[in-house]
Amino acid sequence: MASVLQHPLKEKAEVVRKYLPYEPSYWGDFLIRLSSEIDSSVEKRVEELKKDAKEVIRHADEPLQKMNLVDVVQRLGLGYDFGEEIDEALKQINDNACIFDDLHAFALQFRLLRQWGYKTPSDGFNKFTNEHGKFNENLSSDARGLLSLYEAAHLGLPGEDILDEAIAFTMHHLPLIKNNNKVSVSLAMDIERALCMPLRKGMEKLQARQYISIYEKDDQRSDTLLELAKLDYNRVQRMLQKELKTISLWWKELALIEKLRFARDRLVECYFWALGVCPEPHQSRPRRVLAKIITLASVMDDIYDHYATIKELIPFNDVIQRWDMVAMKQLPDYMQIFIHALADTYEEFEKDLSSEGNSYRIDYLKKAMKDLSRVYLQEAIWGVERYVPTFEEHLSVSLLSSGYPMLHCATLVGLEDINLTKEVYDWVISVPQILQSTALISRFMDDIVDVERDKIKQEEGQVISSVQCYVLEKGISEEEACLEFQKMIKESSKTINEELLKPSSIPIEARKPALNLACMMEVIYKDHNSYNEPSGVMKDNIYSLLVNQVPII
Repeated sequence: MASVLQHPLKEKAEVVRKYLPYEPSYWGDFLIRLSSEIDSSVEKRVEELKKDAKEVIRHADEPLQKMNLVDVVQRLGLGYDFGEEIDEALKQINDNACIFDDLHAFALQFRLLRQWGYKTPSDGFNKFTNEHGKFNENLSSDARGLLSLYEAAHLGLPGEDILDEAIAFTMHHLPLIKNNNKVSVSLAMDIERALCMPLRKGMEKLQARQYISIYEKDDQRSDTLLELAKLDYNRVQRMLQKELKTISLWWKELALIEKLRFARDRLVECYFWALGVCPEPHQSRPRRVLAKIITLASVMDDIYDHYATIKELIPFNDVIQRWDMVAMKQLPDYMQIFIHALADTYEEFEKDLSSEGNSYRIDYLKKAMKDLSRVYLQEAIWGVERYVPTFEEHLSVSLLSSGYPMLHCATLVGLEDINLTKEVYDWVISVPQILQSTALISRFMDDIVDVERDKIKQEEGQVISSVQCYVLEKGISEEEACLEFQKMIKESSKTINEELLKPSSIPIEARKPALNLACMMEVIYKDHNSYNEPSGVMKDNIYSLLVNQVPII
């Protein structure tokens, strides 16, 4: 492959800039103007209900009753405040693991333990299969058992074929059973929700909002937990509104979109993304850091992909690699505007971290941004030279250009309340296996939904997509390539599950963002690119999480 230095490009009399237009921002100043005051009486009632709920969990005697309570608390979005109670309950369940003959109970026990990091074996599901290794057909009428099995199977590890069989079995029977008039309204709603997005793949806050609507129709619900979930959801939403208002004012003051009109204006969508990665109320700083970094990376992506010429991009990347604010004066005005915004934001982060002796983290975040710029430039060179890399060569660049390794690093930079050593940051910047798997999911899901748009981009001189690269190398159709990619995405999800169970010197809090990042790809890119086209499902989800309160009555 020839480098750009070996092929100096000739000067052109006129620079022709071609780029595909994107939807403008839907939000404007709407979210800045939202009222976000929290009623002190609500705070008091929430604390009363929490005490009552914790007592209920502690005094649950039957294992299945305890598991159902733990599951409900987590699904209602309350798990962050019941950590000790959940940890104690699941430790008891793991130490005294019951051999349930009931499919729902066995699958629920399996899922909860794996979610909490216990390496419970999957071979116990063999009791529900026949001599041919297929699940018994007499289970096909057990609606709750099938749903629990379906959810549990998504925590499978590489090589656990029985859980692959479980997904196939339940996906066949659940659509048939959900319309059965013997199935309760709440269970039918839960089945429909699961078939759209299983728990392991969804956004925690969004799923909590959905489950509140399902749980209130459950005849066996706990009114205490339901009231707590509604009040706490609305209380936290007010807090998030204030947080988003602060970030929106930062974005408005930067005025990048007014100055760089070719770039996507996606501040609110980037905050939604960050909320999916850092869902717990106390994770305000990592949310703020991540939202700002995603927004700036998005603008940099548009500079590389849609506006700049290759002759502008080479010195632009050089300035970023050297992090040299003096050298940027040689760049075009629009690039200087971006670099100023990037440098000022990093300086803001560094000042915040310096007060706690963690300013060294910024060096890692700078390296992550440098790596992103470097691979963006490599893709730009490939596009200009019409170079077709091998699939392996493509992945060595495009997994990094997915941005996910950098976003994981940004999340850890903002984390508080846990002791993260330099070893953790050395780990994340090395792009370990769990990050490679997350990046693969990001790259493939993005490229699958953008197949047609990527063809147009290739005609404009951009790098060939991973899908087209695979098609050419394997001599297969796009449809076949996308099916192969889906298989690789499933295997990568299993690898993430495995990496989260492994004993490791890296704290689980530092590994968990990889799972949440992968989940956000499912939320944003599952059926179409709702980041580029945010006025549909993305807009509805943002309204649900950040605007519309849950009705209390």
